[in-house]
Amino acid sequence: MTARTPLLPLAICAAIMLLDGIDLAAMPLALPHVAAEWSVAPERLGFVLSAVLIGLGAGAFLLAPYGDKYGRRVMIVSGLGLLAVSTLGTALSGSITALFVWRFATGLGLGICLPNVTAMTAEIAPRHFRAGAMTAISCAVPVGGLLAGLIAPVLVERWGWHSLFVGPAILTGLLVLAALLWLPSSQHAQDAPPVTRAPMLAPLTRPYWRASAVFIGLYTTNALVLYLLSSWLPAILPDVGFTLADAARLTAFTQAGGLIGGLGLAFFLDRGKTVATLLAAYAAAIAALVAIGFVAPQFWVWAAAMVVVGLGSSGTHLALMAVGASFYPPAMLSTAIGLAVAVARVGAVAGPLVGAALLGWGFDVQQFLLAATVPLALCALGVLLVPTVRKPAEP
Repeated sequence: MTARTPLLPLAICAAIMLLDGIDLAAMPLALPHVAAEWSVAPERLGFVLSAVLIGLGAGAFLLAPYGDKYGRRVMIVSGLGLLAVSTLGTALSGSITALFVWRFATGLGLGICLPNVTAMTAEIAPRHFRAGAMTAISCAVPVGGLLAGLIAPVLVERWGWHSLFVGPAILTGLLVLAALLWLPSSQHAQDAPPVTRAPMLAPLTRPYWRASAVFIGLYTTNALVLYLLSSWLPAILPDVGFTLADAARLTAFTQAGGLIGGLGLAFFLDRGKTVATLLAAYAAAIAALVAIGFVAPQFWVWAAAMVVVGLGSSGTHLALMAVGASFYPPAMLSTAIGLAVAVARVGAVAGPLVGAALLGWGFDVQQFLLAATVPLALCALGVLLVPTVRKPAEP
């Protein structure tokens, strides 16, 4: 490591997060086309949407910690290799079972990469720019989702839904080479402290368990509504008259709202306006979901509403990590965030399944959007508990 800013390694970390965002968004965008090609109801593919999230949780909880033992670069390269193979396998799938297996493997790769890329960013970024670097690189995930929504209509029109996975598979393979050549060897593995019996449960002990309940509950519920919307919007929006291409673009606007919202919310959170900021974001998203249910399907009107929905779902998801960080001393922060991410997989997996159930019960688009306001309202109630747990959790 040199004293100068490691721009190339940070750029590679950002590229990995960008491709991860594209990968997470690709299956929901491909789902309507897969369902049409295979002549199956979209709700039958709900488990396929959840497969990547199940794999992500398993990879993050079971495999990513080996980065502490063997080094960040080793695990990042391994995860990228698995991602390249499984993403190509997704493109070549010919059955729902194969699609589920390959998406689960994709989730494992993502679960290996995301925590280790975040850890490497913290390790190599200059101390005076560490928080900014981590925030910017985390924002690469929604940027990837935004790009996926914008380019998906063009790719699908020219080469079919398979192209949504072939291109990322090739780019991921190139990132394997870049990571091998230019990511630094982590020194963290040599200095890692001994592993305790159950380090992931430390945030559940006194005096932190109340703070953890609020933080993890908020993060998990937010994940549910985030993945409920991102997974099913491309499939349900054509039911009110939008084309598949416009449905993909509208979904991309939610990603844009999340990106802008995450950075904007962080500005106010840094100034101590946590409760008011988050409540305003959730209230705006609820109002937007209710309003568009009663507005004729005009593209730019719905696009504006989707930006607000993204701010109150995806944007708050980014901001909640910063809120949770204020609950714990530095020595417990990584453990607390890791536990929150692992538990939030339950909400992320449940989101697509809840959407499939709503459609199976015959919910139309308006009813579906109204149902999405319920978990957002629960998040707003959880925000009211933040002031009650912040003080006891301070070291």
